Amino acid sequence: MMTDDMRLVREYARGGSQEAFATLVARHVNLVYSVALRQTRDPSLTDEITQAVFIVLARKAKSLSPKTILSGWLCRTARFISSDSMKAQRRRRFREQEAYVQSNLSEPESEAWIQLAPALDDALGCLGQKEHDAIMLRFFEGKNWQQVGAGLGMGEDAARMRVNRGLEKLRRVFSKRGLAFSTATLAGALAANSVQAAPIGLAASATAAAVKGASVAATTLSLVTGALKVMTWSKMQTAVAFAAVACCAAVAVAVMQSAEVTRGYTVQGFVDFKEARFSAENGLYYETTPIDFEAQVLGGKWWMRLGTRDPKLYDYRIVSCEDRNVFLLLSYETRMRLAREEQGPSDARKLPTNVGGGGVTTGTLPRFLFAEEAGAIWLAYASWSDFRAATPGAKHQVPFANYLRHGPIMPGDPPAAEDAFWELGEDTPHLPKSVDYFVTNVPPEAGDASRTGSAASYRLTNVTFRVVSFLDRDGWRFPRESVACLYRLDKNGRAEGGLELGEEMRIVATNIAFGTSLQSFKPELPGQTIILDERFNQGSGLSLSYFATNGWPSEAAVRRSPAYRAAMYRAALADLNAPKLRAAFGRAIPALLFGTLLLLAVVLWLAVRARRRASTRTKPPPSSV
Repeated sequence: MMTDDMRLVREYARGGSQEAFATLVARHVNLVYSVALRQTRDPSLTDEITQAVFIVLARKAKSLSPKTILSGWLCRTARFISSDSMKAQRRRRFREQEAYVQSNLSEPESEAWIQLAPALDDALGCLGQKEHDAIMLRFFEGKNWQQVGAGLGMGEDAARMRVNRGLEKLRRVFSKRGLAFSTATLAGALAANSVQAAPIGLAASATAAAVKGASVAATTLSLVTGALKVMTWSKMQTAVAFAAVACCAAVAVAVMQSAEVTRGYTVQGFVDFKEARFSAENGLYYETTPIDFEAQVLGGKWWMRLGTRDPKLYDYRIVSCEDRNVFLLLSYETRMRLAREEQGPSDARKLPTNVGGGGVTTGTLPRFLFAEEAGAIWLAYASWSDFRAATPGAKHQVPFANYLRHGPIMPGDPPAAEDAFWELGEDTPHLPKSVDYFVTNVPPEAGDASRTGSAASYRLTNVTFRVVSFLDRDGWRFPRESVACLYRLDKNGRAEGGLELGEEMRIVATNIAFGTSLQSFKPELPGQTIILDERFNQGSGLSLSYFATNGWPSEAAVRRSPAYRAAMYRAALADLNAPKLRAAFGRAIPALLFGTLLLLAVVLWLAVRARRRASTRTKPPPSSV
């Protein structure tokens, strides 16, 4: 909102109104004179400085912002001009002030004013523009709280807080210079003594010099020229400062991102895995299993070791990501050892020799049926690099395999992606605070009251993730506790009453430390392991499995293996048995049969004809009578 002062400035800038400018001078001449007098202690020089300030105002009237607090601008300009003209005196005065005896808090305000007046304007220069303008309006112009708030564009309470903040900053500035005052003492001294009456006739002479171009002293003109140079240089300094800050910010962001890539961390904790069950006796119920985990993250690489849900099936699981490949390892060495002991020496030879099973696929997200909780841990501690490279509201792959989706996922299909929205944390490493995945266009029989389009278009929230509490470590913020929920249709495959909770995973971190202990983020094989390799199964239908003992083979090594060639042969045979190919053969068979019969008929006709010709040539001619 434009103040009355700025309306007069605009009136003078548009039409050169002398009455408007004279009103401004009469209104603020005492303020400008007081600022200059406190700086110079020389009444004659103060008169010249006052005239110079209003000349500068006349020349800068067109460039002032409508939101400018004119009293603050005039005070700063007077301080610029006084500083330029009194550098030597000001340095001497600073030395005197530093040696001045500290005043007592209980001494009267008049004595306090004598001590703070020489340093007041320099102390005001230490304030920010908002606090400076608030002090000007309240104490130098004597406005009430409502008027101060209106001038600053805020309410009375906010204006009161802004003024109090400015007084507190002034108190700290004076305290550093050996002058101890309370904020109440400062407020009283400023209200009573900050503005002094200017000499009679100074307002008229300043108006004449600024508007009418009346002759002024050479020293006044030099002050005006110097002030304009100072103000121009100040703007240049501001621009340079902004550029420097921008460069520093860019460097800081680069350093922060480098730290995020190069500084790893290890998280230890547990997952309460709650899974929906159904039985004829109990109906729908939930079973909770606690699972310990350890996760190590370094940039875009991560590694998780998960405890077992069923010791009879496997000992532990490892899910990890390196070089945009995701690995799964299940170690069931204990199960195989117990099985051999139960079978005896003779039958034990018939059992498989592998002690682990695994899988590898292309990507960066964990999506394995045997390790659903890995998706929740990934969201909590390893997902920042994926989410920062994506756009909220766009399609994003879901880090779970067993979740509600549109249509069946067939072998060879690429990983499914759903609409997703998320909110990342402000602090490094910018892990998500919340994530929501939505499934759209589900079949009409899964109907839901929240459908947003046609009868066959729906939008269902199928996965949610929320951080409950945080843990700070060395300026980084990690989730201490978070919850991931996977929803599903009811037992009849419908959703009129809303989706049911299928799985809930509460992830709790018990210890977080910086650093990782891994040289390679690929799982270490416990022995002979059968591996299902899905890296070549991106829509091609190629299924590849092989045994490995000494580590995970690279893609190039797999392509050179006999197992890869055998898988390619099986895929080619599967293509021959594809439904479309069988349909094409089915349409071609009648035409082939008809052509074959036609060809046989032609061949038979030609054979009969050739035989008749041959018999005609061999028959004897008739005898003559």
